[in-house]
Amino acid sequence: MKLFRRLRREQGGYSLVELVSVMAILGTILTGVTTVFVSASNSELHTNRRVQAQLQAGAAFDRLRRDVHCASGGSVSGSTLTLTGTTCGTVTWRACAYGSWYALYRNATSCPTNNNATKCTSLPTPTSGKLYASCLTAATFTYTASVAGTSLAKVRADIVVNVKAGSLDSYELADEIVLRNSTRT
Repeated sequence: MKLFRRLRREQGGYSLVELVSVMAILGTILTGVTTVFVSASNSELHTNRRVQAQLQAGAAFDRLRRDVHCASGGSVSGSTLTLTGTTCGTVTWRACAYGSWYALYRNATSCPTNNNATKCTSLPTPTSGKLYASCLTAATFTYTASVAGTSLAKVRADIVVNVKAGSLDSYELADEIVLRNSTRT
């Protein structure tokens, strides 16, 4: 019982200097751990956006390839590719510019007028047609007419995907696609 009373009377504990130094050390460690977690989270988000943009561009390129294969003629005006003689009638592919970004639309009669897009994920949708790919930093089409007796007409499509403008994470899709239904004149 005397031991119990003596322990109750003693006022052992930690001084203010000890508490402050432990809190400073703990704060430094937690700041480092938090920085690592935030960096990893941002990296995962950027990777997911990049993969999604690449998948969109690949799907758009596949659809473009099918449209070109079915066409019998075409023309290019600026960043607009018009294909004629397809089973769907006339098909238009249009690359609309929004600052440093481009978006690829199919069958859009004109580009949407909202040019205030600051991110490739905030691009406007057209009043007609369908948005197939965004986050493009370049989109060009070139049409080559058929050559007498030697080759069919061709379309060269070149699109570059990059979620972060100015970074080295570019993903380029380029191909020269033959219009199978064109004639050798």
